[in-house]
Amino acid sequence: MPAPKVLSLEDARVAIEEFIHNLSNGDRESSFSAAALDSASLRLIDLTRSEDGRYSSIVCEMQATDKMANGLGTVHGGCVATIVDCITSACLYCHTSNEIPDPWSMLGVSQSLSIVYLSPLPIEQYMDIIITVGNVGRSISVTQAEIWVKDGKGGKRLRKAALGTHTKVDNSSQAKL
Repeated sequence: MPAPKVLSLEDARVAIEEFIHNLSNGDRESSFSAAALDSASLRLIDLTRSEDGRYSSIVCEMQATDKMANGLGTVHGGCVATIVDCITSACLYCHTSNEIPDPWSMLGVSQSLSIVYLSPLPIEQYMDIIITVGNVGRSISVTQAEIWVKDGKGGKRLRKAALGTHTKVDNSSQAKL
């Protein structure tokens, strides 16, 4: 069986940047993810893919804003889960042609999402969101996330705030139905 065709790394970068821009700039009245992502500061910093194409990783930076706050003045756990959900999905552009109904062209649907909260993420702090694709198969993908508190925009990582694992099921074949 031939290997599935996938976007070039540069085309994947463009697709990821467009995806996170659209998620974070959606209509705040109707887009849940737009409320959890800060369009002014969210940016893709790094993108890599292994030579064999099986693994990839991205790093995004974003500032925690007031709209993400819980009653304690830190980022709400549900917001962290939404960040992990959205940005792990973006990394799948490294593993698709982005042509429906090719595999993973619709980025799949969530089967499970697990978050471990390690430390608070204060409002106004910057964070790094590191996503690693552990496996992309014919029908299941597993991605892992680390969210780090930083000492400022472009700054160094201070501590991990959360870890996440996101398992997705490919739904691209449903586009043919």
